[in-house]
Amino acid sequence: MAPIGDFVAAFFVIGLFSFIYRDNIWYKFAEYTFVGVGMGVTITVAYWNVLNQTIGPIVNNAAYIFVPALILGFLTLFRVSRNYGWISRSSLAVMFATTMAIRVMVTIQSQVVQQILPAIRAPIINTDPITGISNLFAATGLAAACYYFVFTRVDMPRTIQRPSDWFAKYGQYVIMAYLGASYANVMTGRVSMFIERILFLCRTFGIV
Repeated sequence: MAPIGDFVAAFFVIGLFSFIYRDNIWYKFAEYTFVGVGMGVTITVAYWNVLNQTIGPIVNNAAYIFVPALILGFLTLFRVSRNYGWISRSSLAVMFATTMAIRVMVTIQSQVVQQILPAIRAPIINTDPITGISNLFAATGLAAACYYFVFTRVDMPRTIQRPSDWFAKYGQYVIMAYLGASYANVMTGRVSMFIERILFLCRTFGIV
């Protein structure tokens, strides 16, 4: 017999799946419970993170470098006030700007530089034919996709008139193939999650 926790999980899973039929109170109960529990866990984790990683080092180790972050974090609490909500704008601006700068730096490093370098350094000759053709396709596809984005204008004629237009068209096909493969990968992951939940329900109720 499955543990009681599995039956509770199955209750909420079936409640969420009931939305496929129509909106109902079972689905709303499961949805609100999920959001409430998630918010409670988030608040608890945030509280202990602030206590252990910010206030603790300041009090115990005199790490005053965390004081500005603590002040900015405290100012965000004014967001709930109608009269003093404007005070939180400065801390939110610093938070968004810092997050954006870090995200841009990490994105450029991981998705641009780390994608270009392997394509350039990949051996095309002195290797087996399959690997050489694959590396050649990756290098030319990367160059064609970049060429399509940089040198193609909206007002350019649709007919292919120059050899470079063939290269740009090739880049367009590479981009469409990448988008199609990415979408298929996402859908495959979603279908796998759905199948895993169905198998969980079957195991919980002893069907399989």
